[in-house]
Amino acid sequence: MNSSDAGQVNAFFRWKNISDSAEKVEMSLCLVSSSELKTQFKIPKEATADVSLRRLQSFRLKPGEAFHWTFGSAKGEGKADSQGLVTIPALKMRAEPATLTVTQ
Repeated sequence: MNSSDAGQVNAFFRWKNISDSAEKVEMSLCLVSSSELKTQFKIPKEATADVSLRRLQSFRLKPGEAFHWTFGSAKGEGKADSQGLVTIPALKMRAEPATLTVTQ
C-alpha cells in the first residue's frame, strides 16, 4: 500500500455465513455503519474489494472448475484457482447487507 492516509486494512468489512452446501454457498457482505462502530476514522459509504471464500465446509471446487456468482444486481462467472479457491473480484459493498451466492 502506498497511502499515507490513516486507517486499517479490512477494518470496516462485515460478513455472515448464510448457507454452505455442496451445491452453493451464500454469505451476507456489507460495510460497518457509523451507528455500529464509533471510531476516529471516517467510515466509507462504499468500498470495492476482491472477496475470497475460505474455510468452506461443504461447497468445494476443483482447481480450474467454473462457478457462477450473484451479489445484489451484479453477477458473473469465474474459475477456481490452482488450489480450488473461489475469488470474486471488485465487489462493491455498502452498509446495507447484500447476499453473495456462488454456485457451480
